[in-house]
Amino acid sequence: MKQAYLVGVLILTLAAPTAASPILLSGPGWTADPAAAFWDNVSYDGNGIANVGDFLLGPPGSDWPGFYTNSPSLTDLVWLGDGSAFLWDSQASYTVLLSGVTAWSDSFTIRPDGVLVFTSPYDVWTSDTLDAGRSHFALFESPSAWYVGMEDATWSDTADWDFNDVIVAIPKESVPDGGSAVFLLGMVVAVLVWRRRC
Repeated sequence: MKQAYLVGVLILTLAAPTAASPILLSGPGWTADPAAAFWDNVSYDGNGIANVGDFLLGPPGSDWPGFYTNSPSLTDLVWLGDGSAFLWDSQASYTVLLSGVTAWSDSFTIRPDGVLVFTSPYDVWTSDTLDAGRSHFALFESPSAWYVGMEDATWSDTADWDFNDVIVAIPKESVPDGGSAVFLLGMVVAVLVWRRRC
């Protein structure tokens, strides 16, 4: 009886759910680059200091009214990308942090199949396709969330690629991996053994 109890505790300890990445790639894989051009691209908005990196890192800099209102002011931000198209493994919840920097009417949603959809006056952009080899979605990661900045203009319209037309946060949640069934089984065994001992 004592051995079964110890086995149950061991299973609980070793098989606890872990966070899995919900991002599915169509390319070779992400490369983390904290010194990417998103902090250097000159925006066409305001004084030119209004790209997605400026917003996520926080003030000072931009003279665009209200630009930093919902900025997370991150210090541990990493850009993820290599030109790959991507999607989420399911329809994730999100919060719009910034929109309306331009005069255009842009909108964003995540479809049930996990594809990010950005509608601009130029076109409808999806995260699972590229525009002349470039994504209209810039993906960043912090310890608590993923951040996505979007560019509305097309490659042929000489976009500034500041990715500030809509910026959203997608919170990280614990996603059970394949060990969750073992975890649950271990919990059941531990409870049954404990009840018999009492």
